[in-house]
Parts: sequence; structure tokens; C-alpha cells
Amino acid sequence: MTEPVLHQPRRLTLPDTRLQFDSGAPELDQWFKKFAWENMQAGNAVTYVMFLGETLAGYYSLSAAAVRKDELPHGLSARRPASTPCILLARFAIDATLQGRGLGSAMLHDAVNRAANASHSIGAAALLVHCRDELAKDFYTKHAEFLELNSNSLHLWLPDESNPSSIWLTPALTEVTGR
Repeated sequence: MTEPVLHQPRRLTLPDTRLQFDSGAPELDQWFKKFAWENMQAGNAVTYVMFLGETLAGYYSLSAAAVRKDELPHGLSARRPASTPCILLARFAIDATLQGRGLGSAMLHDAVNRAANASHSIGAAALLVHCRDELAKDFYTKHAEFLELNSNSLHLWLPDESNPSSIWLTPALTEVTGR
């Protein structure tokens, strides 16, 4: 029996079946099932899905955001406007049956690279994450050099320093994804 192929994340399409997705986080599952497509249609967020074979393995959503200058980590507010543009990793979830297999690392790698590439086209200072809890925070800080915002320790900031492969990603994440 051959192992299913892990497909590169791609934009959500209407025919993608979302109803069976279960990450173990009801608020993330409900948003994905009920609001992901609606938010894409409204231009509020773009959702990307990753499949393992034919199985929906996970999703994440990106949107534009801003952070107040006084919330930025120490030493990073110089030359920033009062409202600093960034890209928000608004939602991120892996199917509960597939967690712990490195799929989250691969999907985060894609999200970080996608955000880094976009930031060079539109001007965004960082990737912003609002962690749902300490476990999520541990995941993000293990895989990339996220910094806490001054206003909330569960709000993380990953500055774009012009080279996403060396600044945005830690070696551990590069090893998992092979990129």
C-alpha cells in the first residue's frame, strides 16, 4: 500500500468538502465550515487548504491587518507608522486525526512563505498571529522566530526582514519541510 501524497496548499474552492473537517477546536471548525467561503467571496480573507491524498488535512486563512505602533515588540517600532500594516494568519487548523505528523509544520511553512512573498508586493511589516491558547503559541514559537506583541502575549509578530527563507523560518521548520 502506498502512502498518500501531501499536496501543496491551494486556494479553497466551492466544491471542496468542508463539513467533515474536525480539528478538535470547535470555533476553528465552525468558521471553516460556515464562513471561510463567505469571507473569501467578500474579500475579507483568503483560505488555503492542504490535502493528504483525498483527505482534507488542514487549512489556513490570510488577511490584511494592522498593529498599533505601541503594541510592537521592543526595538521594532522605529520607522513604523502609527498603524503598521501586516498580514494576519487569521485561522490555522489541522484535522485531529492527522495531528502530530508534521503536517502543521509544512502548512505553516507555506503560510509564512506566502505572506513573505505578498509582503514584498504590497508592503507588510510582518506576519501576525492571534493564538487561541498557549498550546498554539508554543507551536508557532517552536517553528519560527515569532515575538510577542506588547498588548497581549498570545499575539505574535514575525517580522519580515527581506529574506523569508532565513529570517522568517527557523532551521527546525526547514528540516521538516525540506525547503
